[in-house]
Amino acid sequence: MPRIFGHAHLSSIETPLLFSLMLTLYGFIRGLRSPGWAAACGVSFGLLLAPKINAFFMIPPLLVWGQLFARRKYINTVFACLTLGPLCFVLFWPWLWHDTPVRILEYLRFHATHQQTALWFLGQKWGYGSQNAPWFYPSVMLGVTLPLGVLFLSALGIVLGVIRARRRKLPLLILLVGLTMWGVASAPSTPKYDGVRLFLPVFPCVALMAGGGAAGILALTRWSARKRGIARQEATVLACLMVFALAAEGAWGVSLVHPFVLSYFNPI
Repeated sequence: MPRIFGHAHLSSIETPLLFSLMLTLYGFIRGLRSPGWAAACGVSFGLLLAPKINAFFMIPPLLVWGQLFARRKYINTVFACLTLGPLCFVLFWPWLWHDTPVRILEYLRFHATHQQTALWFLGQKWGYGSQNAPWFYPSVMLGVTLPLGVLFLSALGIVLGVIRARRRKLPLLILLVGLTMWGVASAPSTPKYDGVRLFLPVFPCVALMAGGGAAGILALTRWSARKRGIARQEATVLACLMVFALAAEGAWGVSLVHPFVLSYFNPI
């Protein structure tokens, strides 16, 4: 994912945000069976709140998935997120240690009223005192900044995740988190500018679904090889070569535009 690679080179909040989002998701999964991991999930949620306040949108998909598939197991983890998370948010930010209520309100007011950066999209300037960019801006940017191989693998992973939902529940959790982050970014009132930066949390979910698509290709290739009498090892090598060919486009894209990686667009 060239855009992720590019943002990882900037001293900004986005890479810590993605790391803490995946850490929270992992802690939630492990916390279903371990009180210690449930507490760790609460701390990691505090780490997630520290870069951006809209991390609170992580809670609804966890609640929905937990209510559907882990009704007797998820309460401890969500409780830890809602208690330890805000506490750690304050502990991780020394500016909040004095006049805490006033400064939290000041922080919320800033995010509610700060000026939007201007954006050029579809031949028109948006934001910066004018109309907000259209709701479909995040969808368009996802479609033109993800390598085609990643788009294909993630679409395959989503289809397989939905088909296998009765037997394998975790892909649905990842899908719910990704759809929530995409939905929040697409809301008419949500600021839209800086390319993909404001909805980067969607990208790790896309990556995980693409991993599911790659696993699906491996399983399909092995099944086909067994039907044709081909050795399992040879089928595995063939599947890995196919996935590598699909993923190589992103690396090739980085090499073409480096060091201006945030200028990458796919062939679309």
